[in-house]
Amino acid sequence: MRYCGVSVFNLFFGQSLLFFFHSILDWPGWIANITAVMISAVPAYLLSRHWVWGQRGRNSFKTEVLPFWSMAFLGLVISTVAVAIVDEHSDSAVAVQLASIASFFVVWVLKFFVLDRLMWRDADTTPVAATKSV
Repeated sequence: MRYCGVSVFNLFFGQSLLFFFHSILDWPGWIANITAVMISAVPAYLLSRHWVWGQRGRNSFKTEVLPFWSMAFLGLVISTVAVAIVDEHSDSAVAVQLASIASFFVVWVLKFFVLDRLMWRDADTTPVAATKSV
């Protein structure tokens, strides 16, 4: 639930930035998207690290920084390509927003399984191996 909460916050924050840069400042979609993702990724990392995964102390490059920012970069690339394509073929700000949201949804699901289920899995919630009944 905390992961979903951070994701909802980041969705609104990131999409608000994208809307502002693209629709208000009239930046090209791909530039607006890159800027919005770069800004919104910082609070997403900090909120995820502290509130979702309960990590404290020094950041571990190998187990925290590299995986999270690799996923963030993947989202940046996928969403920027999608936004650029939609922005080139449509004048609709809504279409640009939807391209970004759809791209990040795919990455969101992948990020959930990689970061939450594999990397920062709580030892108390590790599934017990099933035993066969004879």
